[in-house]
Amino acid sequence: MSNPFLQRCHQTGGPCVFPESCTRNACKSGSIPHYNPQSEIDAYNRSDIEVTEKLYRHQAAAARQSRIDSFMEAITNTAVGFTISLCVQLIVAHIYHLPISIGDNLVIVGIFTVVSIIRQYVVRRLFDGKSVWQAIKARFVR
Repeated sequence: MSNPFLQRCHQTGGPCVFPESCTRNACKSGSIPHYNPQSEIDAYNRSDIEVTEKLYRHQAAAARQSRIDSFMEAITNTAVGFTISLCVQLIVAHIYHLPISIGDNLVIVGIFTVVSIIRQYVVRRLFDGKSVWQAIKARFVR
């Protein structure tokens, strides 16, 4: 993001802030009055930092999931995984001639599904709002 005060004469036709270094003919000819509102520039730079900090805090807050959102994501992801796992396990059992009934297959996939939901929820809560390295460092490096 560039400082709008540096671009005033170029975009709005207003006075140029830095006439010495400006390459525009209107500034060089003096047809646009020159001024150097250092207080305006300082105020812009301060507000730019404040806006950046507020935006960072807002994005960090928005990036975090509530516990229920984490749980719902884990359930949805696992439901898709359950369906895929059930189909793949039936195909693999058929290829290797393993005598597994649909009922046994459902029980096996169900056990792995429950474990998967718990695992995914815990991992999501552990790393929520952090990079993987920050989370590992916070847990194990003191």
